This record gives sequence, C-alpha cells and structure tokens, in this order.
Amino acid sequence: MQYLKEQRLPPQTFIPLQSIRVKPIIERLRALGGTAKLVFYVIQYPLLKLVSLPVYLHIPIVKFQCVLHCLLAYIFRVIYI
Repeated sequence: MQYLKEQRLPPQTFIPLQSIRVKPIIERLRALGGTAKLVFYVIQYPLLKLVSLPVYLHIPIVKFQCVLHCLLAYIFRVIYI
C-alpha cells in the first residue's frame, strides 16, 4: 500500500493469491497448429518488475505465472466463445 501511495497510483483492487484456483492448460490447445498460439505464450508482461517490489518478495514467481495464466485463459474464453 505504501508503494502505491508513494507512486500516487489510483485505487487498486487486490485479489488474495491464496484464494485463486488455477486450472492447468488443456494440452490439446498447445497443438492447435498453424499460426494459432495460446495467449499465455504470446503476451509479454513485466513479471520481474512486479516480483521485485518488496511487498511481493515472499511470493514465488510461479504463483504469479499461474495467476496470469488463469486470467488470460478467462479473457481468451470470453473473447472467443
């Protein structure tokens, strides 16, 4: 919270990482072929910047990757289904 105040960032909504349940990638989607790719593998994101914040030092990087995958998978389903 202190970091957000110092950077004068707008109010944020926080989702506790412990409450997020992540589903594994559906293996058949990895083999779509052609130019189709999973959004998870295409989008670049500043994970290291996020993890370098003192607040997040106690949380493993893998947890952030799982959360990101979960959110991107949801976005993909909403857009294309």
